[in-house]
Amino acid sequence: MTISMRFIPALRSALFLPFLLLGPWMTPRSWAARYFVDCSRSTAGNGSQDSPWNAPDAVSARSFQPRDVIAFRRGTVCHGSLSLHGSGTLAERIRLTAWGEGVRPRIVAGKSDTEALLLKNGAYWQIDSLDIAGGTTYGLLVTGDRDKVQSHITLRNL
Repeated sequence: MTISMRFIPALRSALFLPFLLLGPWMTPRSWAARYFVDCSRSTAGNGSQDSPWNAPDAVSARSFQPRDVIAFRRGTVCHGSLSLHGSGTLAERIRLTAWGEGVRPRIVAGKSDTEALLLKNGAYWQIDSLDIAGGTTYGLLVTGDRDKVQSHITLRNL
């Protein structure tokens, strides 16, 4: 069988088109949202590195998705408790960490806060490089409802 040379570009287009149309849905999400917190800032920003949030409650108000990264600025102290929402997946965890130079960022719970950091009904989180203090009962609490599975929680350098 011989294919005429004038049909080759059309054949190439016909074979490539399904990959072009289905590509975004066939592959895992290739991007991740990155959120930044700098508690030394006097005004709250939008969570970007150039305009970071300035308090833990900005993080507590959000639900995070697989591959998201929340980073607290090193050398700063954040007052208040931090509550994490959302779950990652085995292939795409959510990460809470530090950014910049200096000592680990410190999260200090208030005198009436039960815990400094709470992760409830979340899975596939990596929490690292933070200094967590305070809380009337717990410093860091990972818990959940009986019908929810909490698994693959990684805690490092806390």
